[in-house]
Amino acid sequence: RRQRGQDARDVERAWRCQQRLYSRWQRMAGRGKPQQKIVVACARELAGFVWAIVTKQPLRSNERIQASRPGAADAPNHTENPRKLYAAPAPAGDPRP
Repeated sequence: RRQRGQDARDVERAWRCQQRLYSRWQRMAGRGKPQQKIVVACARELAGFVWAIVTKQPLRSNERIQASRPGAADAPNHTENPRKLYAAPAPAGDPRP
């Protein structure tokens, strides 16, 4: 009843939030985390969902979510040396390799 008359995108986002927070709570509780740590983690995530609704952020599609997960083709290779990945190019004329 509370969702009647609400924007469909907001209702969809609220449902995604509810499902994600429930699964997060279950996973953390199943691993034996202290309840207060679970509460704080879920509250932080809930704040992110509220921010997204208030600022009218676009919904993430399932394709974009799948592509952003580790193991996707465009995901960075985490086995490489991070210093080489993010190092600035050496200035011209620098004798160091």
